[in-house]
Amino acid sequence: MPGFSIRLLKKPTATQIDEAVSLCLRAYEGDEGLECLVCGDMSLADPLFRAMVRATALEGEFYVAVNDSEKILGLGLWFGPGKDLFSTEQQRKLGFNDFFGRLSPEGQTWWTQTYPAKMGEFLSHHLGPQGKSNSYYLNCLATDPAFQRKGVAAQIVETVFQKAIADENRLALIATNAKTVLIYESMGFQNKGHVSVDAPTSSVTCTLLTRDMRDK
Repeated sequence: MPGFSIRLLKKPTATQIDEAVSLCLRAYEGDEGLECLVCGDMSLADPLFRAMVRATALEGEFYVAVNDSEKILGLGLWFGPGKDLFSTEQQRKLGFNDFFGRLSPEGQTWWTQTYPAKMGEFLSHHLGPQGKSNSYYLNCLATDPAFQRKGVAAQIVETVFQKAIADENRLALIATNAKTVLIYESMGFQNKGHVSVDAPTSSVTCTLLTRDMRDK
């Protein structure tokens, strides 16, 4: 037995949100992609993850792996077809607007112009005109470092994959380092290409990976 179960968390408590954010901060420590998203200001990592968790719980699919004591060992923040993270004002009110307001003017321009333009063109080229909104899109996958390499993340992915193929759809995500790309490839994802994205204080290579019925 794996020692954990996968659950769709629809109405997380404040304590569960705090636990999820803390887990993300530990799992993404030193991550280049996170540094880009916060435009070099790591004090904004907490409010960004908090906004992501709350927005996903509202309009996306917030999956967690929990043990018998209900401790969260891992999590996945997904949006199904036709939906997207921070795409509605209801989502943005749950922390993103506050996060955005704390960014530098350069960071705000990057979030509203540079980043969406670059990634939108890249994703549309590889995923079609609707881009990531035509997939089960993974915005964040994190495992508590103390429980990594125990199949936690893989089981979260597999749970959503079974839902996706039942809908004749696919999974899609962006990975921002070579190690993570290899991990996703070991889960059955296919590398569809990459693009370099410049942020105000750093740059990162974004690799698109997908998994569909042909990749079972």
